[in-house]
Amino acid sequence: MRISIVNRRDIVEIVVIIVIAFAFTVLVLRNTLLTPGIVYVRDSYPDFIRCPSPFGNSQTNVVTLMDNPLFVYNLMIPFFPPEVVDKLYYFLPLFIGFISMYFSSRYFLTKYFSRKFSLRIGVISGITASLFTISPTFMYYTYWVNYATFVALVPVLLAGLDLSLSLHNWKTPFGIALFASLSTTDPRGFLFTIILTVIYVLFYSLRSSLRELIYFVEAIPIYLLVNIRTFLSLFLNSRVLTSYSTSISNSQLWLNYLTYSFEDNLRGIGLFRPFVNFFPGNFVVSYTLSFIFPFFLIVGTIFAYRKIRSTPVLLFLGIYLGLVIILSSSVTVFGKNVTLDLIYYVNDFLVRTPFYNYMWLILPTYLPEIMIAPFFLVFSMLAYVMTERSNMALYLLLMLVITSQLVFSYSSYATGNYAGNYVPTCIPEPLIKMAEIANGSKILIYSPGEIEFDGRNYSGLIEGGFPNSLVNPVNFSYIVKNPTPIMEYLGAKYMALIDEPEMFKEIRGDPGLKLVYNQSGFALFQDCEFSPAFRSTGATILANYPQSLEFINSSTQAYIPGYIAVPFQLVSGVLDGNITCLLAVVYSNYSVKIPLHRIPFPYNFTADIDGSFCTFHVLSNFPGISVIEVVGIAKERVKLLPGTYDVLIQYVSFPSGGIIEISNGTLTYNVSTNSSLGIRVTEIENYTSPGYICLIYPDNTKVFLVRVEAVSVSAVSKIELRPEDVCVTTNPVSNNGIPSVGYTIVTGKVTEPRSYTDYLIEVNGVTVLIVVLLFEFLSKRRVKYPNED
Repeated sequence: MRISIVNRRDIVEIVVIIVIAFAFTVLVLRNTLLTPGIVYVRDSYPDFIRCPSPFGNSQTNVVTLMDNPLFVYNLMIPFFPPEVVDKLYYFLPLFIGFISMYFSSRYFLTKYFSRKFSLRIGVISGITASLFTISPTFMYYTYWVNYATFVALVPVLLAGLDLSLSLHNWKTPFGIALFASLSTTDPRGFLFTIILTVIYVLFYSLRSSLRELIYFVEAIPIYLLVNIRTFLSLFLNSRVLTSYSTSISNSQLWLNYLTYSFEDNLRGIGLFRPFVNFFPGNFVVSYTLSFIFPFFLIVGTIFAYRKIRSTPVLLFLGIYLGLVIILSSSVTVFGKNVTLDLIYYVNDFLVRTPFYNYMWLILPTYLPEIMIAPFFLVFSMLAYVMTERSNMALYLLLMLVITSQLVFSYSSYATGNYAGNYVPTCIPEPLIKMAEIANGSKILIYSPGEIEFDGRNYSGLIEGGFPNSLVNPVNFSYIVKNPTPIMEYLGAKYMALIDEPEMFKEIRGDPGLKLVYNQSGFALFQDCEFSPAFRSTGATILANYPQSLEFINSSTQAYIPGYIAVPFQLVSGVLDGNITCLLAVVYSNYSVKIPLHRIPFPYNFTADIDGSFCTFHVLSNFPGISVIEVVGIAKERVKLLPGTYDVLIQYVSFPSGGIIEISNGTLTYNVSTNSSLGIRVTEIENYTSPGYICLIYPDNTKVFLVRVEAVSVSAVSKIELRPEDVCVTTNPVSNNGIPSVGYTIVTGKVTEPRSYTDYLIEVNGVTVLIVVLLFEFLSKRRVKYPNED
């Protein structure tokens, strides 16, 4: 049999599969795609008007620049209406995923079983592609187009690696590099691609020879050359990627694994179990049916071992089961619950190493991205083996397996909008007018949340649709006293008030602001003296927020709650806080920050939080806060060099709060969190450390800690606060209401950042040319499989 890198399939088959993929995607997302409006859900806040300068206003950034399969699409964004762009973001992953799984399944079946295409291979591949794209895990990832695109292209990556390694000649490293480049999407897709490539190469080398490892090494410079745009963008925007990583909460590394059992991970849903709606009716029946598919894969592999041992089935099943075990918190064996929590032990070790800062790349939440493609490719090959004989019992069993998966995936396709998660929303006209006036400038939005206009209620999420918007980064109940300094600090030229009549009356009299739009409760103010880069004396920290608001008396400062991270060079002082508090908040390098993220929750101090009313009340009153919660009796002992310290405990006070104890083994200090709602700082002076500090929670109520730090007493008298003059600039790297990505605050004199987009597009042209030439060159060469006569 002869096979080429670009398989010369019959053109009719290609057209038919594209048409089926299109129709299938429209069927699954019919209500989302055919309903006017834009989808606002979770982390997706698409612009509802097109920015006048898409590159300058961050619609193309370091993350989208490295997304190979969607790069051309991202460059075309300015030429499509926003609604079309939004709809395509949901359409593309399913469409690409169907085609990817179909042809990958077809490849494996043709290579390892039939050696030629048949109707049976086409039907099995089509069924596999359909089940793959409507599986709950795949549909969950469609919240984020870059993640979903990687998941959609993993089948092609696996098939491409298999094909490339089958060549056993100089073309192999080219194939490895090109297929790995195809699945390089966001930073995680980039890392997971490398992980899968290494696993597949090692698998092949164990079965064949070590030559595959040499091919892999040879593929590295080719991969770097083909992806030169990605690595240039990472180099030129390294600060941006750092901000991108820090915007992802470390709490995701310490999730409550007690809820993610082996049984749930076995079905490929794991962390997403709470988001999966089962088929309505008899829950026991539908829940039982959901296990048939994975059990079929495991048992079928055992019974069909002789026929599949020369295929990658064992590798794919190993990847799937390995991730199931790693991700699971527990497993029930003969009625007894056995704890696993393997990721916890990994994180607990890495938290003490420099690698912990990069763990955001492999958060447990995203590891199932790797799992589901091997999961369904195993099904494809087992289904082919089962249908080799005309045995009615086997056909009926296969129909049961397919039906069970359709029942399990019911919520993905039944409503046409992913169980109501992807419901488009039409935008109120005043919001569109305000965005047009702002003309791409950064807008600071203050709104109570849900919007009422023209007799309809709108979710507050649509406020994130303002191009370059900052939606409530802090609680601005005090902004009426000093609006322009904090606007300048945040780089916002405009402030939008939505349904805030009292605040409107106060701000309208400010001479530094000009009312440029006012209709039906929607008001837009412009900072008359705003400039993209300006000199400021920095920000003032409000240590005990919001009680410290009463100390505000200056009109030239930006005031920031103490729980908001601010670079120390930007801080001009601390209100309602002593010198030790100042040192701990500002000069973190002089303070020992005590880590308090340990699971299992709720039996210890943890960055994971529960979903109670009390917790939501705290988070809603202090937007952007990161808290450490403890509910039950807990004890945390942390190493601390011997010496004398001033220990600062910053916490959320609220009625019925508990008591936190600090102990050095000899003396115990009590801090009560029972008070009116607020952020408070308590200082324990002259704490003598014997080599550790012990935090104890002896109660069964609830406490929220913000930070616990220890400042050496010897450092207090040596350090003076000398804030630098600073410049704040709006850096065009991203929008969608993510402050840590949408702008960068830097010290010193700065100018508008240089845009490298045009340069990177030119480099990408070279990349495309390289890919085309490589494919064209390799497509003209025909080779045989090593085991073919």
